[in-house]
Amino acid sequence: MLSRRRLVWFGGGWAAGLSLPRVPARPQNGLTATADVITSRCPQFDIPDPIPPQHGIPYDVAQTRCLWQYCNVGPPPRAQISHHEYWSSIASAVTGFNVWLPDQYNDDPNRRFPVIYWCTGGGYGACQDENNEMNSFGTLSILATFSQNNPIIMVFVNPIANSKYMDALPRSSMYGIVMAESMIINEVIPVVDCRFRTIANRGGRAITGFSGGGAGCLRLAFKYPQLFCATRSCAGAVDDRGFNVLTEEPQLALAMFNNDTDAFELQTSFGQSAANRDAIIVSGLAIQMSIGNQDNLLAVNRQLDSHLTSLGIPHDPLIELPGLGHDLEGFWRVSGTQPLEFLYSHFSL
Repeated sequence: MLSRRRLVWFGGGWAAGLSLPRVPARPQNGLTATADVITSRCPQFDIPDPIPPQHGIPYDVAQTRCLWQYCNVGPPPRAQISHHEYWSSIASAVTGFNVWLPDQYNDDPNRRFPVIYWCTGGGYGACQDENNEMNSFGTLSILATFSQNNPIIMVFVNPIANSKYMDALPRSSMYGIVMAESMIINEVIPVVDCRFRTIANRGGRAITGFSGGGAGCLRLAFKYPQLFCATRSCAGAVDDRGFNVLTEEPQLALAMFNNDTDAFELQTSFGQSAANRDAIIVSGLAIQMSIGNQDNLLAVNRQLDSHLTSLGIPHDPLIELPGLGHDLEGFWRVSGTQPLEFLYSHFSL
């Protein structure tokens, strides 16, 4: 029988064991990251010891020439963030995510906190992982400022390179390997809820992201409105559609969807909002999108805004940010804490 272990990165190094209560990280810039890691509630996600052979299939949908499982690279580059690994039975591999905890998490051991899931974006030009936007000064500084009075947990999920936050289609070459949607919904959320003091229900959970992550957060919220009370897309790259995927993403279309353009379209934010319209409306999902008025994605964001209106899905009017192109740091400079304020206002606390 395989024994189980857990590896967790707390800034200063890897820790292993069956119980890791409140392990402090090496202070950086005067900050300390700690976490209550609870293992007894979710042993199904513990990493087997020894680790079984993983698939090792090159993930070349994004032409990265990297092995998919190595996209879980580990140590986050910032303080107050811890990296966590778990065993994915969906992908039969070790993968992980990063967690940002507010100072109040350690100050009040009986308190539970709402969670915002951050979907990373990026150009997918390298072996991308959940660390991608940890290097954004704006993301973390705005998060720290906002959480002084409105403490939240933020989880940075692994996008699995150019998955579009989708699952590969059954009988495609990447089925069972590139399963970003299933892993986030059926594994990451349960792992986070059982290892951390979260408000573990819809009223305490929201999802957001920038660029490709903006598209990802919308499609996940539209498909699972019973899990999220609010979603907020920031410069969402919602331009990948069934009619252009064969030319814009030919490797992804073949490897994940067997060139089935209708199947791909269904999984986009356009397709999911139409397919799940009634459930979205009944759930009361709060929806907000913003885009720079100099961003090349402005037109397609306007199209999505009009599409939601045509479906009768309540949502805030599209926010067009003046003078802004496709720029994460610029987004935070212009927006400030407003995106977090929107999400926080819909939590049931």
